[in-house]
Amino acid sequence: MSTSQALKISREKFEVSFHTDQALIVISLKDDQTLEKTDIIDMVNVHLELTAHRKHFRRIIHSGKFSTIESDARKYLQEAEIPVDAEAYILHSLAQKILFNVYVKLRKPQHPVKAFSDYDEGLKWLNSLTHN
Repeated sequence: MSTSQALKISREKFEVSFHTDQALIVISLKDDQTLEKTDIIDMVNVHLELTAHRKHFRRIIHSGKFSTIESDARKYLQEAEIPVDAEAYILHSLAQKILFNVYVKLRKPQHPVKAFSDYDEGLKWLNSLTHN
């Protein structure tokens, strides 16, 4: 993972860190968690607090092993539409990858989105893209 200084806020089910020098926010979900709508509302608020509503940054979503998100929480997250320039998902299981592929095909994001098995690969891909 990155060695830069980061602003971090941890919760029971996740941690959000913002690497200001890299314009990078990392959302790390803890293993064996089911994210509910209240968790996602909190995560969005933490995200906005750390980025100070900044509009240009890249994001890594590092999924926990065997973690999932409830459908009403996923819907809320989709409707929140937090702006981002590019997004890398770090996924561990085949089930997570299948759900990700379905999600991307149905949602058709307006920014580059790609899934990886390894954090460093996801970060390398994000770094290959131009960011402000």
